[in-house]
Amino acid sequence: MTTFASVALFSRDGRMTFRPPRKEASDTVTQARKSAARHWNNAIKLPDKIGKVILVSHRRGTSIIDLSERDMRKPRSAWIDYSLEIVDAIRQANIQACMIELGITPDTAPPPLPDILTINGAIYRREI
Repeated sequence: MTTFASVALFSRDGRMTFRPPRKEASDTVTQARKSAARHWNNAIKLPDKIGKVILVSHRRGTSIIDLSERDMRKPRSAWIDYSLEIVDAIRQANIQACMIELGITPDTAPPPLPDILTINGAIYRREI
């Protein structure tokens, strides 16, 4: 089982906001996506309007989190997957709330790998 956290962005009085995230344990990312979309579609009531559902998971032993997001305003929109470094993700309040739900803190995450290493005069470049 993999632990995921999901959060929904919704419009209230013309401003985008979010509710506290929901923790989910699923076997696959597909199951977690379906569960998150179903839950947030039922949780957001009028006059609020749902905007996006975001699913967050953490790669153990790394400083990277994986995100999947779906625009719920467009029917049949696809899920978009991307990854962020933890230090970049904490700048967004909704993703930071999901990270707290998953027990991720920037202090305990390993530092990001450098792009260039020099070992005994040999230069190693990381492919980006």
